[in-house]
Amino acid sequence: MPLTPIIAAVVATLAPSTTQAVQAVQSRAATALDPVDIAMGFDNPAPCTSPCWKTGLVYQHTASALDPQAGIRPYALDVYRSSKTPKRDAPVVVLVHGGGFVEGDRTQMRTVGEALARAGFLAASISYRLVPADRNGGSGIASDADLIPAASEAAFDTIKAMRWIRKHRATLGATNDKSRYAVGGYSAGAITAMRVAIRGNDASTPPAMRWKVGAAFAISGLECGSWTKAYDCTAAYDKTDAPVLLFQGEADSIVPFGWAQQTCEAAAERGGGCKGYYYPRQDHFWLNGTVFGGAEGLNRAHPAIVPTVVTYLKKKLATS
Repeated sequence: MPLTPIIAAVVATLAPSTTQAVQAVQSRAATALDPVDIAMGFDNPAPCTSPCWKTGLVYQHTASALDPQAGIRPYALDVYRSSKTPKRDAPVVVLVHGGGFVEGDRTQMRTVGEALARAGFLAASISYRLVPADRNGGSGIASDADLIPAASEAAFDTIKAMRWIRKHRATLGATNDKSRYAVGGYSAGAITAMRVAIRGNDASTPPAMRWKVGAAFAISGLECGSWTKAYDCTAAYDKTDAPVLLFQGEADSIVPFGWAQQTCEAAAERGGGCKGYYYPRQDHFWLNGTVFGGAEGLNRAHPAIVPTVVTYLKKKLATS
């Protein structure tokens, strides 16, 4: 059978040099599903089975100031929905993976996305701009100098993903109501989620990009840290910020407990609110038994994380 125009474009761009292929990417806007990008190797979506619904949906093409040699690249998201997710006007939760802003991918949040979908949400796990690992000697964590710009780019990417989902709400079944969108993440993704909740609607975000989410959750995250010691990071917090739900290990060796607690306390006092759950002897959370309720000694003060997130988001996003 003859090649369709888009498949013909794939063949045409794969044969020439990589430079020509990248130029082809630069000339396109984000689409609902971009097979050319997938065929060119920029995106490698995993098999998608229920409640995973759509995978590899490209929501933007952009470049990173921290990785200029990479040029303009596509960034994609995976969508999760179940039979309990409304077919229209569904509340949306955007998930941001961890990895120190230098590594990781959107499949890390798959189990969380599945749990949210089964609870009636439309969940989307995103890829976002990362810092090249060699900028910090391959340590696996962005340097203090890179953390603020990396977190800012990740936050902008998260907002762009929400804007894209809202634009395509008729196809995806998403709500049009910005206040019924939430963001959550783990580690670097938690830092990103807090940044969107606290700064996504203030002067640090360009007016055209501002978005006040209905809520955010953060697993091993903070908004103020060692890289913000030179100024009062919490000075801009105010009651227009979105509320945050924080889960933090008191023995966290990656995200210092004191900084995370300070962020939450400042958000509770001056911002849009923060509820913190702190877990004794827990190091940096990962997608393990602690997150999903398998840890010993779970109780009202130290609850299973994902069920608590579901209950919190149902209340904040007015979901039955």
